[in-house]
Amino acid sequence: MEDSDLSPLKETLSSLVLIETNLAPLLKRQAEQKELMRRIKGGEEDGISLDLQEVAEVQTAIALAYSTIRFIHARLLGHKIDKDHEIMDSLKGCKGVMKRLRERKEGGRGKRRKIGK
Repeated sequence: MEDSDLSPLKETLSSLVLIETNLAPLLKRQAEQKELMRRIKGGEEDGISLDLQEVAEVQTAIALAYSTIRFIHARLLGHKIDKDHEIMDSLKGCKGVMKRLRERKEGGRGKRRKIGK
């Protein structure tokens, strides 16, 4: 491959590094704010008001985007990422949090069928 063939890949990689670099401090600051809000609300996760829930959704979406960018970046660099890698743990965790937030917003954890009486 010629150097000109790799140019778009290099541009993509440098863009990902720039985004990753800018998101990391933002995520740290948002995690600190989230912890502060939990303390203010008495630590009750079920007591999160709609405004705080919206903040949690945004924070989780940003964390998911950050983990996805880290995954793409690592793959572009040729790193092997298996299911036990910390990036995969982060992606799974973000997806789980988004699912719980969505369920809470919709008023429960979905339809549950009682077995027996």
